[in-house]
Amino acid sequence: MKKMKKRILQLLVIIIYLCLLTCCNPKEKELRLRIVANSNSEADQETKLAVKKVVKNYLVNHNPIDFDLADLEIILNQKFPKDQITVKKTASNYEAKAYQGKIVQAGIYDTILITIGMGKGNNFWTLLYPDFFNISFEDNHEVEYHSFFWDLLKKKKHI
Repeated sequence: MKKMKKRILQLLVIIIYLCLLTCCNPKEKELRLRIVANSNSEADQETKLAVKKVVKNYLVNHNPIDFDLADLEIILNQKFPKDQITVKKTASNYEAKAYQGKIVQAGIYDTILITIGMGKGNNFWTLLYPDFFNISFEDNHEVEYHSFFWDLLKKKKHI
């Protein structure tokens, strides 16, 4: 009987947690910036960071939510003429991250995607809105998915 009460309590906690994630999800209000390097060579990674600086300077003078993507693409291609740079708005999948005590939820977010050349290198990403570059990450393209329930089940099997 005690085990059953414990399981019911765990189930209620999980249900409440899932409800909070679903009801209080700010994803619809967030916009992210993702800059993908041509490759992982040192020069291409330096170019990625230089592109990031140009984008940040551009956004200081423009609304980070509603700016002209074509204008930004032209500026980037003028400043980096030997790199083919594309700028588009898309939906991208992100894994959860923690940064300075803040949790950035996993999920699919509206993203300004800037691809340099072949876009085969590690990428930089940040929250454009509401944080505007206050949280930034360097990642490769590999996304690791986790399921709370699957991880919990695997953990119990190992005990």
